[in-house]
Amino acid sequence: MHHKEFVEVASGLVDERGEDYGDLKQNFLRICGIFHHMTGVVLTPHEAALFLHAVKLSRIRTSRDKADNYLDGINYLAFAGQFATEGK
Repeated sequence: MHHKEFVEVASGLVDERGEDYGDLKQNFLRICGIFHHMTGVVLTPHEAALFLHAVKLSRIRTSRDKADNYLDGINYLAFAGQFATEGK
């Protein structure tokens, strides 16, 4: 897959999954709440997105030809960027 296709497909996935999972920020706030109840550790949506990106990087280590890991990684990093720059 060409690098531009990765970006295009990743962007399309955000729209698809947004329909399934709802508002991005609300979803990440839920993730942070669940994580806090499980571990006692408080994460911000920015940190949660970076953590999920790290999961994809770990998966790439053993499945470097699986496009899904790159597509999700692109999106998680973009989400982290959005959360970091909100209000600026």
